[in-house]
Amino acid sequence: MSEPVLVERKGAIAIVTLNRPEVLNALSPEMASSLRQITYELEMDKSVRCVVLKGAGKGFMAGGDVAGFHDELDKNLQVHVRNMLDDYHCAVRAIVRMDKPVIGSLHGAVAGAGRGRTGAGSSCTGAAMLAL
Repeated sequence: MSEPVLVERKGAIAIVTLNRPEVLNALSPEMASSLRQITYELEMDKSVRCVVLKGAGKGFMAGGDVAGFHDELDKNLQVHVRNMLDDYHCAVRAIVRMDKPVIGSLHGAVAGAGRGRTGAGSSCTGAAMLAL
């Protein structure tokens, strides 16, 4: 299984890619946890002067991974969703706190959790910006 979030450095720019294109980058617990860790690291890294947030494949983010929620029905869905959203909200707060520009490079699907994240960035680019 590939990493749910990738980070690429180009000089002082960090490019963060949501990397679950097979499900339009739907938010999973693993993606939320990874995004939380990455945004904390980028927030503290003074060598990073700008962050670009984008989605791999055909869309930025389709929202929460509903299929993953279904898989948790026999377990404790409430705990599953709460833990995922705690990580997600921590990542969004880190983005908001950053003292550097965060650019949302949006394309295709931008829904649910992905739509909420677009408001956290300093700027949005792409055709999906028109839907905001």
